Amino acid sequence: MQTCLLQKSHLTHQPRLVQRHSATSRLSSRAVIGRAAKQQVVQGATYEEIIEQLAQHALDAAQQKPGNSVYLVGIAGSPGSGKSTLAQQVACRISQLCRQRGMSRTAAVAPMDGFHYYKKQLDSMPEPQEAYARRGAHWTFDGAAFVAAIRRLKQHGAASLPSFDHGVGDPIEDDIQIDAAQHAVVLVEGNYLFLEQDPWVQLRGLFDDAWFVDCPVDLAMQRVFDRQVAIGLAPDVSLGRIAGNDRPNAVLVNASKGAARLLVPSNVPFAGSAAAAAGAAVDAAAERASG
Repeated sequence: MQTCLLQKSHLTHQPRLVQRHSATSRLSSRAVIGRAAKQQVVQGATYEEIIEQLAQHALDAAQQKPGNSVYLVGIAGSPGSGKSTLAQQVACRISQLCRQRGMSRTAAVAPMDGFHYYKKQLDSMPEPQEAYARRGAHWTFDGAAFVAAIRRLKQHGAASLPSFDHGVGDPIEDDIQIDAAQHAVVLVEGNYLFLEQDPWVQLRGLFDDAWFVDCPVDLAMQRVFDRQVAIGLAPDVSLGRIAGNDRPNAVLVNASKGAARLLVPSNVPFAGSAAAAAGAAVDAAAERASG
């Protein structure tokens, strides 16, 4: 069950967006994907304020679309950036706003996690040992199937997506149902949404907006280390995983942030301890997926 962290009492400052290379701070609703000169940086005193800003903007933009079409937002970021937590919390806040506005539709999250290759597929690769060691790298996902699913969602307003069973370490087919009749906003989240190589680059034409959770690699890797050790991994084993897999993945992902329209800072403090606890739970689940 989703736990919304955002409470009205947290909103002590008005969050804002600062447009790079421009004197204006007005938030445009038009997605300009891949043009860094149009990037905007989300600013807020707390994480909750940033959630509020993003949720209000996404829902406002969705309500401008005709009929029951879906407003698709791509959210990318490196391992440890906090993109999964952000997506869940923005979706939760949008759903609250939908109810406040008397809307019957809500928001949903479409994670890339369910498109991990099955372990049996890793076993059949030319170098299965490397495939397991690098699980979480872009080539250990079925990128073509992911693109096809998001394209179906864009064109037809509905899609059946896999989730990921963290206990088994494999996807669960058709576990996430998204339909424009029920969902006004869909937040598509994953590491590799903005890569310039096929098949990932095909996603750029499908999103109505593109956000990147901007986190320095060293900070992201410290978070990855902390959560790996928290779930019982030996520190030296964690450091080896980070050096051989998580860090190179993070460097690759961060190089793709120029394709995003909004940059969301990842080092903004939480207003409450509940937020930190929920974020840690999401991070731990993601870590079990890659482990």
